[in-house]
Amino acid sequence: KELMKILIIALVLAVAFATPEKEAVVKHLLADEAAMNTAVEGIFAKFDKDQTGFLERNELIALVKHLASEFNFPLTEGRLPIIFKEADSDNDGKVSLPELKVICKKWAHMVLAVYGVKHDLQAASQLFHSNTPLKKKK
Repeated sequence: KELMKILIIALVLAVAFATPEKEAVVKHLLADEAAMNTAVEGIFAKFDKDQTGFLERNELIALVKHLASEFNFPLTEGRLPIIFKEADSDNDGKVSLPELKVICKKWAHMVLAVYGVKHDLQAASQLFHSNTPLKKKK
């Protein structure tokens, strides 16, 4: 229940802060696997401060906070442990580069879905305010 509540809140906030520029970046990264891998490898190297080849909890949290700030996305402290647990798929208490690549692709797909929801909400709002009668499907 708690995870679902957090996901719904994240979805609502993401829709509020989605922009066409951010959508274009996400689409590019999902369309170009080499670009996605390069981006993830770069950010992994930047936040692996102790150069262990893994992101410990504090390093992943710093990375997530950085991305939230970069994309102007509000993030609460309560979501951070859930994000770490999701990223640490083998439950060893740290996040490897392959784990980060997997979770970043998953997050990118979720973000793209949020942009789709935003477009659908905008279209529905325009239709609602346009005084155009709805046509019945045959």
